[in-house]
Amino acid sequence: MTLPGLGAVVSGLIANRIITQVEASNASNSQTTGFKASTVQTSDLFYNHLKKSGVFENADALRRPVGVDVGTGSKVVGVYRTLTQGDPNITNNPLDIMITGPGYFAISVPTAPNGRAFTRSGSFHVDATSRKLVTLNGDSLLDDISVPTNVDVSTVEIANDGSVTGTDDKGANVALGQLTLWTFPNEEGAQPQGKSLLVETVGSGDATQFDNVTNKLVSGALEQSNSSIITTMTNLIDAQRAYETCARFLKALSDMAKNMNDTS
Repeated sequence: MTLPGLGAVVSGLIANRIITQVEASNASNSQTTGFKASTVQTSDLFYNHLKKSGVFENADALRRPVGVDVGTGSKVVGVYRTLTQGDPNITNNPLDIMITGPGYFAISVPTAPNGRAFTRSGSFHVDATSRKLVTLNGDSLLDDISVPTNVDVSTVEIANDGSVTGTDDKGANVALGQLTLWTFPNEEGAQPQGKSLLVETVGSGDATQFDNVTNKLVSGALEQSNSSIITTMTNLIDAQRAYETCARFLKALSDMAKNMNDTS
């Protein structure tokens, strides 16, 4: 025998478990450069319409003003990133750069769609072997910026306009390349891959490059995570209480079924 309300209770357990997992990820990434906190969006499931509104109950009654509609639970319809700007962390490191407003750095990832992935983490370094400008994970920029052997790595700088320069062994300033920024038609549709990377999807649309990056970059700074510990803890407590309530309903339904079996 199927217990009325069992499906609704189970759906609530599943939804709040997912919320807990998402908030745990938000909390663990509260110190991750460029991280965007995620929010879970839920929706109600279909309803059993036991009695319709606006119908006559009988010949002597007026129309029923309200119906009897019993919901069957909830479901998670989406987990979307909150795209608000993170606070600046001033590092004074010439190879650290923060994006202000929308935009992503493009990273060369051969296995990703279109061979590229995208990140807000602007902590760059010069690889000792390839002498390319790379991320903390060792991934090369799609801009393919390299430092010639006659340029001292310690002189490499990234300006606020994204231009990368260095000083050669004769003391001359050398242009090494230009950082570009990219965006999506629907940023929330981009798929996170770990390592602070996002990839294009059908939902996000193909990434497009900004015409220029003037006033969009801050040199010597990194964007902090926009994950708020206070908000995360509040959401976690709400999800935990909702989960515990659903668990109590599940026990109550189990007890009701036991009592019915004992009396039958």
